[in-house]
Amino acid sequence: TAISVALHHNETLQELSLDGNDIGAAGATAISVALQHNKALRKLSLRRNHIGVAGAEPIAAALQQNNTLRALLLSENDIGARGAEHVAVALTHNKAIQFLILCSNNIGDYGAERLAIMLEHNNTIQCVGLDSNDIGSGGAEKIAAVLVRNDTLKELYLRGNSISKAGAEAIAETLRYDNNQLIALELRNNPNVPTELQDKIERLAEINHQSTSCSPVEVAKKKRAEFGPTVDDVYAFIKSHPYVLSD
Repeated sequence: TAISVALHHNETLQELSLDGNDIGAAGATAISVALQHNKALRKLSLRRNHIGVAGAEPIAAALQQNNTLRALLLSENDIGARGAEHVAVALTHNKAIQFLILCSNNIGDYGAERLAIMLEHNNTIQCVGLDSNDIGSGGAEKIAAVLVRNDTLKELYLRGNSISKAGAEAIAETLRYDNNQLIALELRNNPNVPTELQDKIERLAEINHQSTSCSPVEVAKKKRAEFGPTVDDVYAFIKSHPYVLSD
């Protein structure tokens, strides 16, 4: 396509939005070819284009060649779990993308789990948007397990999914770890997550946000003062006081 050819030779354009143009898989494939050579583009938005998994796969493949694109927006494209998997595999190796938005793509638990595995290895991504993706407890708990070890993600959006109270509690617990850097974590409009738990999650993220003006020690103290000790705190106490469990 003309846009693909132009991108191939572009040295100045940094942002491109083709939202709602119904480019389909063929258009996404053409753009992916240009992405392999383009060194100028920083933000690409292809929302509402029905690219499907057939379009997500070549875009993902291009990410393994492109090291300059910083933001990729693919919301409302019917990429499904397999499309999310292609993106996740590519971003395991990509060290440039910082913002990934995949809202309303029906990726489900499997897609969320694949993205979580990617976050375990990727130390560049700062923002992930997964609103309205039919993600349940399985996906939420896998994400929670990874958040304990990820110290670069700043924003995570999981609004409008099917996350249970247990899944939300698992995610909330990760926010209490000292290495957690999340300053925005949204779980609103998950019907099974109580409002008070959503409020707690947002409060923990707010405390993280205050770390820009407080020392890590002060932030940790605030979390423990408001929400009590973490699981790690309990383990550490038992380890240093073995007599607590003795008869």
